[in-house]
Amino acid sequence: MEKLLNQLRYIKVAAVCMFFALCGNLFKGDALVSWYSQLKLPSFTLPALYFFAMGFVFYIICGIVLYKLFSEEKSKNETFVLIAMVICMMAYYTIWDLVFFGLKSPMAGLVAYIPFTLLVFYIFYRVARLYPVVAIAFLPFIGWLGYAFFWLMSLYLLNKS
Repeated sequence: MEKLLNQLRYIKVAAVCMFFALCGNLFKGDALVSWYSQLKLPSFTLPALYFFAMGFVFYIICGIVLYKLFSEEKSKNETFVLIAMVICMMAYYTIWDLVFFGLKSPMAGLVAYIPFTLLVFYIFYRVARLYPVVAIAFLPFIGWLGYAFFWLMSLYLLNKS
């Protein structure tokens, strides 16, 4: 029975993460080709593959955290709150794609990025208090957030009209 519950947790986590990842890609639409490719990019812009890879890493991190939370029996209220926050974080990440690519605006992307980053740090803090080992999974993405902030700021400054 425990094996079946474990498999169901994996399926639940994978379905939630894939849902948000697919929505984010839908919101990009043709903007990657029609708009983003026309922008002046900062000199330290990494190849697009790195951006896609970090998106993948983000959903893997969310999956790890959600799996741990779905497996947890103690502190049900805290667990429920953290599950909701991680789902909100994935939704916000998806909405950021809509804001940046949908509005085709580096400024809107930068403005939307700041609350997202604060949310990630807050969730990291909450997860680290309860599950320090699981919180380690956040570290690559937190490093990426620093790069992405300076990249977005530079992108905005290079392309403001």
